[in-house]
Amino acid sequence: MSANFHFSIDGKPVGPLDEQAIRQRIAGREITRETLAWRDGMAGWQPVGAIPELIQAYGDLLASQVRPGMKQCQHILKLIAEAKGPAGLIQCGPPPQAAGQRLVQQPAVEQ
Repeated sequence: MSANFHFSIDGKPVGPLDEQAIRQRIAGREITRETLAWRDGMAGWQPVGAIPELIQAYGDLLASQVRPGMKQCQHILKLIAEAKGPAGLIQCGPPPQAAGQRLVQQPAVEQ
């Protein structure tokens, strides 16, 4: 079972939590794939997303935390990585104007 895990929430260890408490904290976004977790028998704290037992038990709940639009971006980045393309050139998120930023236009070069 996935109970008896401790989680680092707001920088403080919380737990051990039972399954219902874990589900509630995932639903409340206090626990995410990046949240550190530990229980007896583990060498140290690890991200929830790296613990197979937690992913198996709560993967669907954790996946629902992905922001709209990010799934498409993650899919595109995966395709680029598989094609060994320049993933570093891809920017996820809204275009600069949508984010309230202004594009800077380069001055024309006089000849």
